[in-house]
Amino acid sequence: MADTGMKSGTEKKELVRMWLPVMGLVAVIAIFGIWSGGRIFMGDNITTIINQAFTTMMVASGLAMIYAQGGMDFSPGGVIALCSLTGVAVANATGSIVLVLPMCIITGIGCYAVTGIITVGLNMNPYIGTVSMMFLTRGIVNSVFNVRSFSSINLGIANNIWFRFACLIVIVFICWILFNRTKIGRASQAYGENQQAAAQTGMPLKKYRLIAYMFGGAIVGIATFFYLARVGNVSTSSGMNEEMNVITAMALGGMAMGGGVRTAIRCGVIGSLIISLLVNGLVVCGIAVEWTHGVRGLIFLVVVAISFVRDKGVKFLPR
Repeated sequence: MADTGMKSGTEKKELVRMWLPVMGLVAVIAIFGIWSGGRIFMGDNITTIINQAFTTMMVASGLAMIYAQGGMDFSPGGVIALCSLTGVAVANATGSIVLVLPMCIITGIGCYAVTGIITVGLNMNPYIGTVSMMFLTRGIVNSVFNVRSFSSINLGIANNIWFRFACLIVIVFICWILFNRTKIGRASQAYGENQQAAAQTGMPLKKYRLIAYMFGGAIVGIATFFYLARVGNVSTSSGMNEEMNVITAMALGGMAMGGGVRTAIRCGVIGSLIISLLVNGLVVCGIAVEWTHGVRGLIFLVVVAISFVRDKGVKFLPR
């Protein structure tokens, strides 16, 4: 009876964990829908919300396996900047946009392969590897802009909202398949849940974990391509704060920050929508953009505090 009661309590806790972010998303939609007098649901504003959530949602979905391993990635913003730089540079050099997407993907994979080797191969804390990559990529981009500039590019249909939305759905679905239906995803979750137990399964954990990092890099590269399609050029501020957007989205979406089997693709999807709706809703309701950063930071602190209490006993910081 005691075991049954304990199991029932655990199941209820997991149901709350799963549905609380969804209820939070519904609450945000309802609050800003009423506060803005319905303006938040206008056609042009819906497009703005999708565009604001697009990059964070795609990147968060691609990096979910890294978070499942118990890692926390501080490098997406810098990697996006470097991918943007190489993509625009090759377009300027060749006069063609054909190589922009492959160059972005190759750059993203390369950056995350290095991070993966540092983290997985050298068995170092993910914080060290990802922060090092953040500074390295930002340093490269800033150094290049000290000596030259680049012309804008036009990526055509890639900036069409419906094409972007369709590609986003496909990418998120691919990430879901890889996360839930492949050995790479299961190995990542198993490692985050219990490193010692995962090591005894006989799976080539290092291989699968490294592939997860490289897959994340490929998705960041694809997200950068669509980012370039929207902004048209690269600058030293490209991808700025995207790492915090992703971390905040994961936390808001209910991601178990210690990793393991309680991680899910939906966390990044729900969280990125909440962030986009929150920021957009505040602006539509007349709040200065500067205040939205403070509100977002405050919410992040609250959510992290709740996550820490919720996952009490689980190592919270990157492993």
